[in-house]
Amino acid sequence: MTRRPSMPAVSAPAPHGGESARRRVLLGALGAAGAAVLSACGPGRGGAGSDPARSVTAPASGSGSAAALPEGARALLARHGVEAATAEEAVAAVDRVPQARPLAFQGQVRADEVRFADAEGEAAAPLTAGLFYLSLAPYRTVTHDCVLHALGGCQGELADTDVRVRVTAADGRVLVDEEARTGANGFTGHWVPRGLTGTVEVRADGRTATCPFDSGPSGATCLTELRLA
Repeated sequence: MTRRPSMPAVSAPAPHGGESARRRVLLGALGAAGAAVLSACGPGRGGAGSDPARSVTAPASGSGSAAALPEGARALLARHGVEAATAEEAVAAVDRVPQARPLAFQGQVRADEVRFADAEGEAAAPLTAGLFYLSLAPYRTVTHDCVLHALGGCQGELADTDVRVRVTAADGRVLVDEEARTGANGFTGHWVPRGLTGTVEVRADGRTATCPFDSGPSGATCLTELRLA
């Protein structure tokens, strides 16, 4: 898998005062499992004026029926004002929360499930068979290493930015070809079929970024190597 040029990831400054204290309390309450979810992503900046409807695309048809969101996950999300009927709806809803990260609750997107956690507990929900989530964070100067997208923790550099996204499978099939806008977290989200490899291309302001993707069992759901040049 091609890695980005030699520029190191840049860490954001640590929060100050009360915000720092609140974050330490949250991390302690979540415990080891919650902290593991938080560890996936980090630096950057975000805004509060995102157009949520354009930051995550509707899922393509999977090979199975969408299962109802488990009650534990539904209750956890409800504590934070998020309503969803399926895991796919939950992923989209949390990714579209119009706030810079980190959030007061977390969610980690894996190849076949999403795991949520907050100070009161954690819950998992299986994704519809055949669907894989690609979260994309194009950048110019600041990025971070990431493998599994942290819905409440990952923060990209370019919040509220119009982009053109094209995802092409290795066999030439175009899986995604659309205009999108990054959310407050600096990401766009796109559902693709599982078990494929190929290339992601993002265009913005006359610049282009590309990187490979793998929607297999060990594939990354978080692509942060998209340097616009």
